[in-house]
Amino acid sequence: MRIISLLVAATLTACANHPLPIMKTASNPLLQPSPLPYEYPPFDRIKPDHFMPAFEVGMEESLEQVDTTASQLE
Repeated sequence: MRIISLLVAATLTACANHPLPIMKTASNPLLQPSPLPYEYPPFDRIKPDHFMPAFEVGMEESLEQVDTTASQLE
């Protein structure tokens, strides 16, 4: 079952490789390093439109980590 899950994750990673336009990532405060204490995001600059691109980037990074882990030989 675990192998099937990893194969599905790897397949989804390969199929969902749609990089976000630079404009979206450059203006999205959720995708920028925060200068605030504890790396809090700047809540005063966040808009509802910023969440979906940030979620997509986060999920893509997670799937890449799963793919890397799944491809490692023990």
